[in-house]
Amino acid sequence: MLKKTIFSLLYVCCVSAANKFIGDAKKRPEFFELTDNEVAVFRVTLPPEEYEQLKEDCNRGMPPPPNFNFTDMPQNGTDGEQMMWPPPPPPGDWGEDGGFPPPPFGSEEDSFKTKNGTLIVELNNEQKSFNKITFSLGGSSSRTFAKQGFNLKIRGKDQLYGRSQFRIRPDAREATYLRSKLVCDMHNRLGMPSISANYVQLYINDEYLGFYIIMDSVKLSWIEFEYGEKDTTHLYKCKDLTNTLTVESSSSRCENENEDITDNTEWVEFLTRLDAAESPEDIEDIFDIDQFLTEIAFEYLFGSWDHYLHFGHNFMLYKQENGKWLMIEYDFDGEIGQDTFMSIAGSPGKNRGNIDFSTINMELESYSFAEWADEQRHLLDILIFKDTTRFDNILKKVVTEVFNPAVLFPHIDELKDYIRPYVLLDKTPDENGNYPGRLNTKSSGDYTMQQWEANSEFTNVSSPEGGGPSSMGYGLKYWILAKYRYVCTAYDMECDEAYMDENYEYTIDKEVEAVFDPSKMMPPPPPPGGFGGQFPPPQGGQGQGQFPPPQGGQGQGQFPPPQGGQGQGQGQGQFPPSQSTTVAVEPTVEPTVEPEPTSTENEPIETLTAEPTEPVVEVEVTCYSELLGYPCCPPSITHVYDHDEVSGDWGYDFETKQWCGLTLYGDSIDVEDSASDSEDEYQCMGELDGYECCPPTVTEVIDHNVYGDWGFNRETKQWCSLTPFKPLVDEDEECWSKKLGYSCCKGCKVYSTDKHGEWGINYAKNEWCGIRASCKN
Repeated sequence: MLKKTIFSLLYVCCVSAANKFIGDAKKRPEFFELTDNEVAVFRVTLPPEEYEQLKEDCNRGMPPPPNFNFTDMPQNGTDGEQMMWPPPPPPGDWGEDGGFPPPPFGSEEDSFKTKNGTLIVELNNEQKSFNKITFSLGGSSSRTFAKQGFNLKIRGKDQLYGRSQFRIRPDAREATYLRSKLVCDMHNRLGMPSISANYVQLYINDEYLGFYIIMDSVKLSWIEFEYGEKDTTHLYKCKDLTNTLTVESSSSRCENENEDITDNTEWVEFLTRLDAAESPEDIEDIFDIDQFLTEIAFEYLFGSWDHYLHFGHNFMLYKQENGKWLMIEYDFDGEIGQDTFMSIAGSPGKNRGNIDFSTINMELESYSFAEWADEQRHLLDILIFKDTTRFDNILKKVVTEVFNPAVLFPHIDELKDYIRPYVLLDKTPDENGNYPGRLNTKSSGDYTMQQWEANSEFTNVSSPEGGGPSSMGYGLKYWILAKYRYVCTAYDMECDEAYMDENYEYTIDKEVEAVFDPSKMMPPPPPPGGFGGQFPPPQGGQGQGQFPPPQGGQGQGQFPPPQGGQGQGQGQGQFPPSQSTTVAVEPTVEPTVEPEPTSTENEPIETLTAEPTEPVVEVEVTCYSELLGYPCCPPSITHVYDHDEVSGDWGYDFETKQWCGLTLYGDSIDVEDSASDSEDEYQCMGELDGYECCPPTVTEVIDHNVYGDWGFNRETKQWCSLTPFKPLVDEDEECWSKKLGYSCCKGCKVYSTDKHGEWGINYAKNEWCGIRASCKN
């Protein structure tokens, strides 16, 4: 009954989203002008077996970076070690194609894709049918979320109101369904070269998959529509990370969208000119500088981390007929304060291992441009930092004409009223408790309707996937207001007094507000004894920086994270330090350690007896740190943050906010190895996904997903699973594949089938394994 009521609201709703916001600055495709006032319905039909394959691929987790080479990739970024991937399969008929099964995760290009679908679009009181379409899974990091994105291409000469290729995205990273739409609208309001965005409802095989943002896809057809050049040879896509538009970073890692073009001489010549330039005048004839600087101004105002300034990707370069190249950006779900801390915690171009997070200004909206764009970019040096006048004027223009509350707040209010019934329907479960389109069952969940309402206004919210500050969305209106105030003040602009007034009233929804304590980003100064250096460990030698600091922190991980996880970036550093200052506490005689025979505790109490020249003094200690006046760490704390040659390993207790000792005085900690000798027994949930269980010394929870808690083994530099798993099958069950020389799989994921049965992959042994019959139960 609730869904029927919501559907009725969609048809009687009288709210208009007529896009007066954009105005006449730019003529947009007819499709996007029509959908300003109407949410189109897209009905895709696929062969049933292909739809099932699509659902399976939606559960494969996050793909690796673009152009990922599985055979060449060093494991976890280290040289000389190859990623685990099975050798050729055992004899048999391996799948319909007779080929090698795909890896457990793949790039967007390796994901589900079919040319066997059809499409019906309901819009403008008409139905348009298309019998030739290409339909595929889309997105990269967004693949970790419950709701997946898709790419759609209408083949042949058919078009849908002036467009033939679309990106259909759930924007599940953020709570509002508004960020991509607003960013596109702002670009179009200024008449910039840009994609457009609106909304659709999606059905596949008559199953309602929910409410989506639909956007242009910058392909050859887009260039033809916008610039009249058919089959252009001058469109390059920079999707890989750390593209800074130099010969070194981008000559081979930005790809021509025209597959017939293999000679990139023209592209390299352009980059060479950029490298050699010492002033704007040197490249004014080949580069649309004002358009580039406007994009950079937007990136700064949006708090963007996923484009040129930080991650260095998600943009295109197109050479116009006038000979000038221009930059066109795409993928806007991480803008306007969404996941903005990624600019500090995850950007691949910075040395994250040496960051003292406790000293960082957490009010990211108040960063100056120089603070925000602190990475080395040759173009920024010659176009902005040598003389900021041109950029400053462009920035002020953008703030005056579009990025200010007086312009944006009414537009946000209008869009919210327009999409609210569709958002409510998207967040309404069916009779079985399933939400529309949540095809990735490994995801941790979704934003609530309350979070949608709150984050569209002034309330910060956390991602349902977790991840701390780097997965937080600033309140949409809060970010706009705070950034507007800062820029107006910093650039001495005449701005709207109503919004500059510090007494401007707004409300915060405390029930869903995300609040982060910067004091937990890093421990306070270490105990005495010489722990020089940077975090982590704190001022204690040359910190490790290879993975997140303690709970509440935002360090850098290795790629790939466990499937469905949220690891970020890549750190640097060395641990333990190569040198350590000796603590100036040294016994004058060799101590004798006599453990109490009756102690059965995990941390045995021991007696230190000093003799023979002194009177007998007995001091009960459990760890070396007590000799320095610091407690021992409780059993739940095992992470080593620093090390000293005398006092041993040090941890940090975030409950008491104190350093604590990890090294027992006397015998080392004896942790019983609970690993089973049974080859077929499940040790942990992570083994279902091809990862090892954590050793007893690794207990810190770094991440969490459908496979439970995850840690990171610093010895092997690999993710490991912390959640135990009980066997699903009897250990004595017959393993049919043993007679063929292969063990049975611990998991149930099928990668191929032959006349013998179904086959999976044993990652621990780097070989194929048989799928147990019980997996079908």
